[in-house]
Amino acid sequence: MQLFAFQFEKNDKIVFIGNSITHGGSFHNVLRTFLATRYQKDLTIFNKGISGDVAQGVLDRLEEDILSEKPTVAFVMLGMNDVQRWAYVKNPSKDQIKAQENAIVDYKEKTALVIKKLQEHNIRIILLTPTIFDENLLIKRNNNIGVNEALGKCATYIKSLGKKHQLKVVDFYTILNQINKEQQEINPNFTIIGKDRVHPGKTGHFVMGYQLIETLEKENRMVSSISIHVKKKKTLQAINSSITKIEGNSKHLKFSVLANSLPVPLSQFDKNGQQLVPFSEKLNQEIIAFQKLKKGNYKLLIDGISLGVFNKKTLENGIRLDTILKTPQYKQAIKVKQLSDQIRWQQGKIRDLRYVDYMQLKIKTASLSTEKKIKLAKEKYTELEKSKNQYLGYYKKMLKNYINNLDKEAPVKQQIIKARQQLFQQSKPVEHQYELVAIDSNK
Repeated sequence: MQLFAFQFEKNDKIVFIGNSITHGGSFHNVLRTFLATRYQKDLTIFNKGISGDVAQGVLDRLEEDILSEKPTVAFVMLGMNDVQRWAYVKNPSKDQIKAQENAIVDYKEKTALVIKKLQEHNIRIILLTPTIFDENLLIKRNNNIGVNEALGKCATYIKSLGKKHQLKVVDFYTILNQINKEQQEINPNFTIIGKDRVHPGKTGHFVMGYQLIETLEKENRMVSSISIHVKKKKTLQAINSSITKIEGNSKHLKFSVLANSLPVPLSQFDKNGQQLVPFSEKLNQEIIAFQKLKKGNYKLLIDGISLGVFNKKTLENGIRLDTILKTPQYKQAIKVKQLSDQIRWQQGKIRDLRYVDYMQLKIKTASLSTEKKIKLAKEKYTELEKSKNQYLGYYKKMLKNYINNLDKEAPVKQQIIKARQQLFQQSKPVEHQYELVAIDSNK
């Protein structure tokens, strides 16, 4: 029997609601790749992050941007912008201290309201604590001492919301804080967050993806595990897989394996992140073992591809196929990851457009024609030419992209649909032919 991940059902529509850490992030791509390789279910995952957003912003765009997708599951992560980082300075004024206090109160009220509105639409909710602000990174950049503590308060509140409403909570704050502290004691220049102290880099997002799966996936934590009694030509174990057509002898054994899952192709993810969390050991083991072999060395092949030469003891203890990059199933998984990446990048294009709509033009996207939106964007761009805002370069870049690509939105959405269809077709495991061949005399 193949088990299915926590709360997810076939044809679920999953939305990730958040700010720039969701908008430009890849932690949800780790989950998509895992779900595709482990389950091959037709799940749809939407990135609904908006750079710079806060809980009130989510409420403002909830109907048009999120509920319009008719989601069945929502991941919610807010806080980084809600805490009002600008108010955290070395010697804060009374107004700044008041702003800090009010920000936490507002965050709690508005986040609770987001949850309430999602529940009113019978959406299954998974809460995510905010990530950390790296106050300890030794760089020449403005530091906002106290922000990370404020985010800790937000994380505590999210856990209380989860308890109150009996919702699952994925704790990003604690694991990122812990890793950052441990690694900075070794290397003061280390950061799991980017050089801006705010946005996790590839390593941080991989750790977040791991924490997401580690929290949700409590049953089907192994890709597969098979063991064969060579002398009796008998299956001893077949976890998440089936073995058929066992024939031959101890010198040349043949059999067929149909696994229910593919390994996650970890070579395609951040290597530094893999050194910080036990993704491979806890969530990605694909094992094959042989018992009652004669002493000697053996060549293991899948579909005629040699995976190497192994001795009796190694084969009896088991070989980690998920660490061998040339297996047919690993190569298949790489194609799955590539399609998942494609979806991520295409969805990012859509989020860039919505960012301009909601954060710069302050418009409802359905209320205006494409021509009118582009005209407003050009006017905003001209207005920015006279501005001295510290984020001027980013604002102008996003507006220019909007002007050039808004009319291409429909084709991009079609490309996402096509890639999603290809993703789940590509992720379906196929039967493979295994051979174990003795390569020297056995005594």
